[in-house]
Amino acid sequence: MKLLQYILRFSSITLLSITFLYSHTVLNNRFSNYRQERLGHGKRISDSLSLCTKIISQEWKNSKWQNLEQRNWKFNEDNFIVEFVRQEYTESCFMPVFEMRRKIIDQGRIVEEVGRKLSETNRSRWTELETGGRTYYDTLGRIFRTEYYYIQNKDSNYYIQRTIFQDSGNCTRREIHQKMVMDNWVDDRIEEYYLNKDGSPIKHISKTWDEKGVCKIREYVYTYDTFGREIEMAEGLKNREVTSYSIDGRTTDRIRQEFSFGGWVNQIRTVTYLNDDSDIAEIISQFYSSAAGWKNYIRYLYYYDRVLIKPPIQNITKEENGELSQFKLSHNYPNPFNAMTQIQFTVPRQAHVTLKIYDILGREVATLVNEIKGVGSYTAVWDGQNMASGIYYYQLTSVGYSLSRKMNLIK
Repeated sequence: MKLLQYILRFSSITLLSITFLYSHTVLNNRFSNYRQERLGHGKRISDSLSLCTKIISQEWKNSKWQNLEQRNWKFNEDNFIVEFVRQEYTESCFMPVFEMRRKIIDQGRIVEEVGRKLSETNRSRWTELETGGRTYYDTLGRIFRTEYYYIQNKDSNYYIQRTIFQDSGNCTRREIHQKMVMDNWVDDRIEEYYLNKDGSPIKHISKTWDEKGVCKIREYVYTYDTFGREIEMAEGLKNREVTSYSIDGRTTDRIRQEFSFGGWVNQIRTVTYLNDDSDIAEIISQFYSSAAGWKNYIRYLYYYDRVLIKPPIQNITKEENGELSQFKLSHNYPNPFNAMTQIQFTVPRQAHVTLKIYDILGREVATLVNEIKGVGSYTAVWDGQNMASGIYYYQLTSVGYSLSRKMNLIK
């Protein structure tokens, strides 16, 4: 079981703990996608969106793959995850053993998770979880805090853990993991990521504290090829992950190694296969033994739904005299996009208006509008041809008004 948990963590698909960490993985930029993507976002395929709705895990046993468990996600009309179900395979079918439901609050600024599990002593009885969680987003759609708590009663929670996400202007992302001790928040772990301009990590420093308060520091350094794909993540001469890619880019081979007796020794291997839409289709994890070489251990099969992308419908509010009553900022279309997208906005009165584009770190990368606009509706076009793939934000600002939305550039 420990080996299974280790492989799950290594292969970047420890799919769920108390919170939903649904991640539409882009293999050469694990950090920005895992940390920054809003839950539920997929990838644009022509005029549709690919959403992973099911993952089946299998173990290699008696020289063949045998079902282990199945995980399912449900989405609302805005493509946000609202339900998660984990099922275990028993005899000839999958049986639900865990459910998690998500409540979207304040137009997506807050996401609350509560769940229930099947009783271990009575497999026909469900029990509500004693813990819950909340995720908070800023106005740009980025996570800035997560909280986990014990549910004491209907109106009261006792918080036990939280994580604070911080961005700084020098391409640094910090995660401060804290736990509640004697009614005070105490640092338990701090993760610092130093990033490239495209949001991929250059260096990762992890700080943890033991029960005696002694701090342990681990440092990881990332190396990329000329295509910007990660080829190595190394913790000095302790351990490393080495990644190679097939010529067509549809197969990724990641090997974890440990430095021992003057050389690197293989431990775990994860091979990822992409389908025709460049979505993950299959992941196979293997462990290494000096006697038998690589041996199969766990396999994951991915299944997707295609959701049609509809152009935004402009909703203009008018007063009785026919005049526009408020500013409006529509969702860009298409989204995701490559490499041009349209942004519609409405101005209710003559005013100075700015429409700016920001990258995932909050840095301004383009100004589309910066002038006085009269009453009316407008469309701005952004060409991201020279920008790296990733998450961007556009913000409409005027006197007494500011609104931001998120968009996904995929090349």
